[in-house]
Parts: sequence; C-alpha cells; structure tokens
Amino acid sequence: MFRRKLLSLSYPDVDIFKVQDQRQFRTLVVWLEETKIRALAINDRAGLRAIDSPSWETQFRQYLQLLECPREYTKPLAGETLAVVCDWFLGQAVSAEYADNALEFNKADKMKLLSQSPSLALKALPNDPSQANIECSGEEFVSIVNELAATLNMPAAASEEEAAQLLTVIRQRIEKAKQRRADEEHESKAQSTLVIGDKRKTLDVGAALGVLDAYPLGFSTGDQAVDRAGRILRLLHLHDLRDLQTLINEVIVSVQEFTADPKTDSRLGKVGKG
Repeated sequence: MFRRKLLSLSYPDVDIFKVQDQRQFRTLVVWLEETKIRALAINDRAGLRAIDSPSWETQFRQYLQLLECPREYTKPLAGETLAVVCDWFLGQAVSAEYADNALEFNKADKMKLLSQSPSLALKALPNDPSQANIECSGEEFVSIVNELAATLNMPAAASEEEAAQLLTVIRQRIEKAKQRRADEEHESKAQSTLVIGDKRKTLDVGAALGVLDAYPLGFSTGDQAVDRAGRILRLLHLHDLRDLQTLINEVIVSVQEFTADPKTDSRLGKVGKG
C-alpha cells in the first residue's frame, strides 16, 4: 500500500517497513520531517525525535494540526486509523518533494514524453504560429529527422520512436556544441569592462598583459605573477614621481612669475620693484 510512495521518497527501510509497527512508523515520521517536509524548526523537532517517549503521540497530533490534516483523530493511532494517517502523511511528503524539485521533475517528464510518443510531444509544444505546420509523426517526420542526422554523420532511424529518440540525441549534441563554441569565444576574447570616470571602455585583458610583460622590470623572480605585480608597482611609482615633478615645475613657474617682472622708477635711480 505504501511501497510506491516510499520508493519515490527514497526511504532507506522501504523493504522492511510495517505500518503497524509503532517504532517503525515513528521513525518514518521523524525521517520525513527531517528530510522532506521540514515544517518545524530544527529545535522544535525534539518531541518527534523522542520516539520512545510516552508523550510522542501527543506531539504527533500537534504536528498533524500544524500540517492542517483534514481529520482529527481522538482514538489511539493503531489499526486502520494508523494506516490512513500514514498514507496522508506520505502524500504530504511527496508533495513537499515535488515542490523542492519541480523543475527537474518537469524536465524529466518532458524528455520521457518525447521519447515515448512524438504525437504527444507535439501537444506539449507552446502554441506558436510558427509551429503550425509541424507534424511529429508519420514517414515525413522520420524522413526529416534522418536528413538532419545525415548532416551530423549519425545513423538513421527506422521508426517514429527511434526518430524521437534520435531527435533528442541531436538536440543534446547541438546544445553541447553551442556551449563549447561559446566557451571558446569567451576564452579567446578574455575581455572585461574598464570604468574611467563616467565612461565605460572595453579592455582587452590579453593585450594589456602583453604590454605589461614587455615593460622592463630590471629583475626577475621566476614567477610571472610576481613579476607582473612588480611592474605594476614600478609604474605606479613612476606615476607618483611624475606628479611630484609636475608640482615642482608649477612652483618654479610661480616663483619666476613673481620675480621676473621688474618695474623701472627713474626717480629712485634704480631698477626693481617699488
């Protein structure tokens, strides 16, 4: 009765589980809360973990209320009542598992649909006018897939089912080729964006490193990364020296402007500032 749900949840003791065994049932409840449902905070799970406690059933009834169980159980959990509660509880765990992995499950369902029936796969396609003339069944479908396979040096399909499976393989191969090409282009460009003030410029990292490596360092550590860091520090030092030289030149110019503008006063019989 519970085997299929337990298998879908990857319960480790599915082969020996017996719902009427109170200890096994309580162990299942704790495992599902810890790994699948997670309705309680970690610190609040102590009551459920104490499976040998006389108050465990009380804790479990409160737990069912938290999960909004549609039925209230006033009698002890045993016999048919225990089986009904276990089935409902497993259903909650399956729902929680699906919610956590919905994207993966939906993707797997679509792949299975395509491989089993091309005509059903067609119904799963979005309602796009550009797909109005697509017919994923019959000899024409097999012929088109085989033509596509021939361009990729792949074996031909002999039936609709084989064509559907072949189409899936073709798609996977094309996606891998696209990804590989994108990675190669990304590595070859190795570009990043350099922000200078309020302007954004494209910096070719490879070219920049080539220029940096060509700059004379005057020594070598044997480590390319350390040598590059040394070149950068040296360039920064030269930049600071140039700033200092510019400042000195400005001071000299200011002094010259102050001293190199004499005025002549014939009444004083001398040359200079009055």
